[in-house]
Amino acid sequence: MPATLSLNLIGAGRLGQTLAYLWRKQSLLKVNQLLTQSPTSATAAVEFIGSGNACHDINEMSAADLWLIATPDGSIPAVIETLRQSNLIKPGNIVFHCSGALSSEELQPLADIGARIASVHPIHSFASATSSVNDFSGSHCACEGDNAALAQLKPLFTSIGGQCFTIEQQNKSLYHAASVMACNYLVTLLEASRETFAIAGISEEQANQLMAPIVHQTADNLFNNSAADVLTGPIARGDVKTVQKQLDKLSEEDGELANLYRSLGVKTVAIARQQLSSQNQARLDQLKQIEALLNLSK
Repeated sequence: MPATLSLNLIGAGRLGQTLAYLWRKQSLLKVNQLLTQSPTSATAAVEFIGSGNACHDINEMSAADLWLIATPDGSIPAVIETLRQSNLIKPGNIVFHCSGALSSEELQPLADIGARIASVHPIHSFASATSSVNDFSGSHCACEGDNAALAQLKPLFTSIGGQCFTIEQQNKSLYHAASVMACNYLVTLLEASRETFAIAGISEEQANQLMAPIVHQTADNLFNNSAADVLTGPIARGDVKTVQKQLDKLSEEDGELANLYRSLGVKTVAIARQQLSSQNQARLDQLKQIEALLNLSK
């Protein structure tokens, strides 16, 4: 891809800075202009990326071949409308966002005036741009949108180590929900475990030491086997008494943690049902008792 293609960013947080830095570093794109919520953040983004000019208002911006809208999701519709009215978007320009929750359909008003639109969502935790520029390579990127736009965007992401795959536009919300469960909700689950350890009188430091090996081992096992093959614990064994005791104690100490235990337990019963043909696993009657216990306790 010619390095003469230019990029404008609207919103230059951790994701925007990471991508622009990597593209600039490999001379894949020329970073023209950046617009953020404040002059200070725009200037800081330019310094981090190593090129481009900070803008304080969209009216200061000029044309570019590619436009990345990297604002928070809630601001994207307003940005699209502002761009639509600005006359900055020219026929053939590529306009894309990297939202996981929103599809390229959001950009249709710009397609109506000749833009090629797409969405590319990197499955990457952008904790900081400084770290992400070093470990972005290998990140999977969900792509959907106009074929002509993707024909240019996919090589850009691939060149910085992105592993691109295509997703149907109508499935974007389900795809993102799955990503949320794997990333955001995993944080919530592990924090709930730490809170439960704390109730048991175990320090956070020791809890982390206890959790780390089993979390890593379980994840490694799951990525190479089915859930039914990996599942262990009281529900997998059909240990009704243990589930009852744990649930009762959690209910006494923290109702929110008890509710989480119930919800996850019901889903775990469904996985355990797949183990019924295995020896030394729960019997069907035990799983029914556990399921009833978890549901009746709601």
